[in-house]
Amino acid sequence: MGYAAQQASRMHRPLRIAAALLFFILLAAPALAGRAKCTDCPRDSRGRIARDDKAIREFKRVNPKPSDCHRCEVDHIVPLHRGGADHPSDIQWLRRDVHHMR
Repeated sequence: MGYAAQQASRMHRPLRIAAALLFFILLAAPALAGRAKCTDCPRDSRGRIARDDKAIREFKRVNPKPSDCHRCEVDHIVPLHRGGADHPSDIQWLRRDVHHMR
């Protein structure tokens, strides 16, 4: 590569870096926006999202844990931090390893 080609390559490097950053931001922005915390969810005295234990007990009573799932946990289909509720329509049984990956 000649001297002129090296200089041209150096001049375009900031543009390539800027384009790569812009591409990353455009790809990452939707994923990062989905992790936003719920600011209008009801909170308990410790600042955590308020839970309704009665609704979870009712879900467990109506939908007993599947017999073939020994390591299942109660999971919210729409997470609480995204505005989900402790309501039987938003709760499901999910294997522990899958639940912790969500």
